[in-house]
Amino acid sequence: MTVKHVAGLASIICLLAGVTLALKLDSNSAKQSTLSPTQGAAAAMANVEIAEPSIQAYLEASGSYTGMTLQALQAAGGGTALPPGFQIGWVQATRYCVEDSAAGGTAYLVGPAGTPAVGSCPAAA
Repeated sequence: MTVKHVAGLASIICLLAGVTLALKLDSNSAKQSTLSPTQGAAAAMANVEIAEPSIQAYLEASGSYTGMTLQALQAAGGGTALPPGFQIGWVQATRYCVEDSAAGGTAYLVGPAGTPAVGSCPAAA
């Protein structure tokens, strides 16, 4: 074999190795970014709990939950970012319901002192 043949063969081997590696990395990232609905609901449940400090800070500043908005929570939480799928379902003076959607799952929390649950906010009672 000549030097040209060896160099050409080495180039082909490197090209095949690079393509194989790229396909493997793409496959792994797709697996990591795709959650099942159950995993999405678990993520959403964690996300509704993330907002609790901002909600409590809002309550301390205003004396009730009335008027609680996403912008008000952002301000009360000292700039702590709320999750992208987070929203306020309903607000009353002494109660609220917040929910979050993440990776195909939805969860809500009726507060204060509630426990996150799978699904959307129930109607206000």
